[in-house]
Amino acid sequence: CRLAVPATTAASVQVEIKSRMKICWERELGPDWSKFLGCYWRRVSATTIQVKPEPRHLTALTALCGLQEAKGVKTPLWSEQVEAQEGEPLTEVEAGTFRRAVGILQWVALSRVDMKYSAKELARFLARPSSRDKARLKKLVKHYRHTQVYVQDLVLKADVEPVLEVWADANIAAGETRKAT
Repeated sequence: CRLAVPATTAASVQVEIKSRMKICWERELGPDWSKFLGCYWRRVSATTIQVKPEPRHLTALTALCGLQEAKGVKTPLWSEQVEAQEGEPLTEVEAGTFRRAVGILQWVALSRVDMKYSAKELARFLARPSSRDKARLKKLVKHYRHTQVYVQDLVLKADVEPVLEVWADANIAAGETRKAT
């Protein structure tokens, strides 16, 4: 379990949790990157934690898409030309590759806010991917390649008592396909 609270209150929160359940705590986050749940984490100050995806995900994605030598792009947005295409269905082999790549992107998107929406939209086409979806995938992988040094900062407020809050956002059949996302 990783605890994202200010370092000054971490000990008291650990004691409170340990009083309610059996738990074994790992070492504290320090200034060096440490691996946890397929990502790398580090504490850069008392109130800031950084997270980044594991580099092997980018290597796997570029290999799956054949983009090892491709240049990166600054935006994950799909071009109007790609969106105007109707798209031919992919072969079973191509569809399997597409599905593997989107699965990796879904995992990467947990620590890359800029890629969450595009990865979610690609996942909508897992059942019957088309050449248009493959072009969308390649654009997102090129964006990831260009922005591979990005990290997500989790900034904690030191003067606020830690509280666990859970938020949900539902989009019940609001898109043009009338399917829930």
